[in-house]
Amino acid sequence: MFRDGRRAMYAAGEPLLVRAQQAGVARADASFDDVLRLVTGLTAVEFVDDEQRDRVLAIALDGVHTHR
Repeated sequence: MFRDGRRAMYAAGEPLLVRAQQAGVARADASFDDVLRLVTGLTAVEFVDDEQRDRVLAIALDGVHTHR
């Protein structure tokens, strides 16, 4: 079950990251595994409030985006 879930996440997510990298809006040095671990870490914590959650997510996404 877990292997099937992992395969499904990679099948859906990896092409999205590759397209974002090709478009120049995602870091070229980020792998899908890197992004998946980032998301896993963010979902494993509790936030004080919605504003903190949104702020932390924005900080994480700024690290994945390229800054052209």
